[in-house]
Amino acid sequence: MVRQPLGLAEYRREVIRIGAYLGWSEPDVARFAERLTGCSWANCHAAELGHVVGTYAVIVSRIRARLSNVKA
Repeated sequence: MVRQPLGLAEYRREVIRIGAYLGWSEPDVARFAERLTGCSWANCHAAELGHVVGTYAVIVSRIRARLSNVKA
């Protein structure tokens, strides 16, 4: 089964959902995206949202690294 690419609204919802895993509210995610991309949340398109998701990955990898150091 081939999945269709996410539309912009679905992509935004996924960015918000992933941000919630970091403990962020929707306004927190929007502010983070705006500061990171230099665009208003309303003007964040696929490229900007992709940048936010990539930055989430960096944040998560740093959290995991710190947690592994704590457990050692």
